[in-house]
Amino acid sequence: MHARDGHGTRWQRALAIAIMVLATLAAGCAMELEEGVSSEAARRQCSDQIDNDGDSLIDYPADPGCTSRHDGTENDGTPGDTTGPTVSLTAPTAGATISGTVTLRASASDASGVAYCSFYVDALPAIRDPDSAAPWELAYDTRPLSNGAHTFRAQCVDGAGNVGVSPTVSAIVQNDALSNVPLTGITLYASGPVLTIPHITDFDWINCTIYRCYTANPSIIPTIKASNPHAKITTYVEPDAALDSCTANQDTCGTAFSLGEVQAHDAANPGDPWLLRDSAGNPINYTFYPDAWVVDVGSASYQAAWLRRMTERLARYPAFDGIFADNILGSWSGISARLPVKYPTNYDWAAPMLSFVRNALRPLRDAGNYVVTNTGMSSENTCARPCAWYDQVAPNVSAALSEYWLQSAATPPQLYNTDPTVYWGNFASYSLLPDHAQGAGASFYGHVRSSDPAHAVYLKAAFLMRWNGNPAAGGIAVWGAGMPPWDAENWSEYLGLPLGPMLTVGVGQRRSFVRGTALINPSHNTSQTFALGATYLKADGTPVSSVTLAPTSAMILTNP
Repeated sequence: MHARDGHGTRWQRALAIAIMVLATLAAGCAMELEEGVSSEAARRQCSDQIDNDGDSLIDYPADPGCTSRHDGTENDGTPGDTTGPTVSLTAPTAGATISGTVTLRASASDASGVAYCSFYVDALPAIRDPDSAAPWELAYDTRPLSNGAHTFRAQCVDGAGNVGVSPTVSAIVQNDALSNVPLTGITLYASGPVLTIPHITDFDWINCTIYRCYTANPSIIPTIKASNPHAKITTYVEPDAALDSCTANQDTCGTAFSLGEVQAHDAANPGDPWLLRDSAGNPINYTFYPDAWVVDVGSASYQAAWLRRMTERLARYPAFDGIFADNILGSWSGISARLPVKYPTNYDWAAPMLSFVRNALRPLRDAGNYVVTNTGMSSENTCARPCAWYDQVAPNVSAALSEYWLQSAATPPQLYNTDPTVYWGNFASYSLLPDHAQGAGASFYGHVRSSDPAHAVYLKAAFLMRWNGNPAAGGIAVWGAGMPPWDAENWSEYLGLPLGPMLTVGVGQRRSFVRGTALINPSHNTSQTFALGATYLKADGTPVSSVTLAPTSAMILTNP
């Protein structure tokens, strides 16, 4: 015991001496440098691969301040480029009244050239990467901003890294109330007169059938567009089915082809059938929609015919901005208990469907149509497969909707939380689904399957935590018949642009925006208190500076 202590003492003393020696050497080196006695590296600025004098020229022989690679300084008496670009904001102009999408424009000049420019609105970067080539301009949507005065400026950087900033310009944003659309979509293929749906002109995406939005009342779309020209209006279609309730080429059908047309094709082309059949040779229909017969979306001839038919249909009804394609599924489950012989396992359906997306839906989108898909895939209680499916589908469409996002298939649905004992306990995994749509350049919509405003607020808050800040990036979708009461619990409130990223607060999450803050508590068994740091308003106007959320709940608060 004592021997080890003694040995330890000698070792500790040796270590202490070593540390003192190192400290002394370091101090000596520092003193030498302070006194001007430079090290070898410091003496050789002309061979250290550093632009020591800031003239964008490095080492001998490139830098004229160096007579050899052994020179101690690059400085030739001529200072390098230390002046930033001269920048001015040319649009908007000071005091201008602006609305909708405007062009932010700057002029910039610099002796060594301008590398890139960025724009700032209210001191926050506009949502886009810096512009790296002239002309220096950006199309900017002012609708997320509140009406009133806002500041704009440009900032440019030259090749030497010097920064130039324009004078700040104040302009007045004036959008009418209906153009400040909330981040909510609405699906209107439910029954009932479309124009009687509350706040129909306040939605940014509206989906309905040709019959309901045109044949039954041709004035519906012009009325909506007159109030909200930004709204996207799509018509419903089910690409993977043919209906036996439709007659040939009837535009008001929910499919591109009737069952009769598909049967006629198969009779004329026995080597290229469109109808899928089971092991008994029988055609397969949807379990829950027995008049919908499943077609082979992987057939090249079907893809070409479908694209041609939908292109012609949209040309006949130019008031529609595009289509809502239902059932873009990466798995067979949910269609029928009978598997097709051609695709004998559940996930064999993914390859033909992805082929259809790329060869039929993408060309339709690339032709200028707004293409939204109801996108999904069955999984083993995680988002691994569905998220990967979104990675594949989203690059080819305008927007992707998840019909069961963060909700169970039960009626009424159970909101996803963190309970590890149930399949809807995978909030952490499935809440990331918007990232996979937005990351591919598509918008994302989470479909609210309940008229309960608490469900709408929960999905809205979950989306806002993941929102990338693009005003056209989606939100939540509700049914026209049976949607929650308008603005109950602030579910339809638009909060403007995010002020920063999502923050984790205990078991909850929070994110602040120009017009308020969003809170969510996905825990299944723990309440969470949020100290807000400022006063906000609840939906009923009650001012709060601290709130406690019960498990599996959310709240949207607005600025006073």
